[in-house]
Amino acid sequence: MRVQRTLGLLVCLLLLASGGQAFADAAGDIQKLEQQRCTAYVKGDVAALERIFADDLVYIHSNGVSDPKSAVLHSFASGELKISRFDAEDIRVRQIGDVMVATGLVHADLVNKGTSAKFDLRYSATYANQGGQWRLVHIQNARLPAKAAAAPAIETVKMVGGQFASEYPAAVVTIPVDDAKTKFVAAALYEPEGPGPFPAVIILSGCAGVGPDAGIVRRVNADYLPKGIATLVVESFMPRGIFEVCSDPKILDTIGYRVKDAYAAMSWLTARPEIDSKHIFLQGYSHGAITAIAAIDAQWPPTHQQKFAGVIAFYPYCSSSSKFSVPTIILIGQSDDWTPAKLCEDIVDKTNVEITVYPKAFHQFAAPGLDIMYLGHHLAYDERATNDAQRRALALIEAQTK
Repeated sequence: MRVQRTLGLLVCLLLLASGGQAFADAAGDIQKLEQQRCTAYVKGDVAALERIFADDLVYIHSNGVSDPKSAVLHSFASGELKISRFDAEDIRVRQIGDVMVATGLVHADLVNKGTSAKFDLRYSATYANQGGQWRLVHIQNARLPAKAAAAPAIETVKMVGGQFASEYPAAVVTIPVDDAKTKFVAAALYEPEGPGPFPAVIILSGCAGVGPDAGIVRRVNADYLPKGIATLVVESFMPRGIFEVCSDPKILDTIGYRVKDAYAAMSWLTARPEIDSKHIFLQGYSHGAITAIAAIDAQWPPTHQQKFAGVIAFYPYCSSSSKFSVPTIILIGQSDDWTPAKLCEDIVDKTNVEITVYPKAFHQFAAPGLDIMYLGHHLAYDERATNDAQRRALALIEAQTK
């Protein structure tokens, strides 16, 4: 019996050792590919990029625009994009299921269609093993905000086509936050035409950050801005060096600093003369929706004198004990297998909250064009649910601003 146990333990150790070596080998391969990718960018080596990129590559730029492999290769081959510096550092590789994910920090100098630019960005690159070769299947870039010392004054923010890809101009800004490690977070401010004062909606993204929610932001702005409603899209993760928290087993521990960021954003908006400080709303998606509900939960002692005018929560993970201190709507899909609708329906005290459940709608139903499996969950766009949800969101805002 002892021999059997010893052999069993030895087998386990050998399996662990071989598994660890396999990961080390794969991680080394990815590190080399990342170095080759950076070199190919600077040299404009289309052949090398053709080899590294998978045919089904999804390339998300720092402005939220998504391109396929062919478009990225064309930008180099045509000479539209010329990169003179692309220095990567802090490259880390980890395994998630069957894929390898590399994250890092890049300092780049480039000329794109005749326009020179310098920037720093964080990125996440996903590699899949295709036919025995690691190929880049997905990359997401996010430009870092200006350093805290260079944070712009609110009256001198430059209007640019910002991180969040919209037909409307965005003021890319930094907002001071209550955090010992992060003094500022990034945000994009979209404002209607005219002098104001405008009601405003603070938008909090899901657990993967603002990049994947670019389509949601475009849709929301198309609804809100023509009706005289400003939006502020807050990025809490990248300034903290975090790419996503979806795979974090302690995901709920990240809610605390996002609540603080939401209130910091409200204070920042309140200081702007064109914003109606009495009518600032909070609109969150998934992780951002959990944050929004936590920010107004009446069970917790108030930490801010100012209150949000209302909350719009798309597919949150609900708690039956939540108590809503301001008017709130919850919008969730019946087929959501990540944040179950039943948890929201089971909320005991429904004072100040209206819950709408959409039949056959999945998680992330408000993200245009989406239909994927992610971390074992089905995420899919539902146009009918999205249209109705936005109608209800507008109705809440209009009712509170009368």
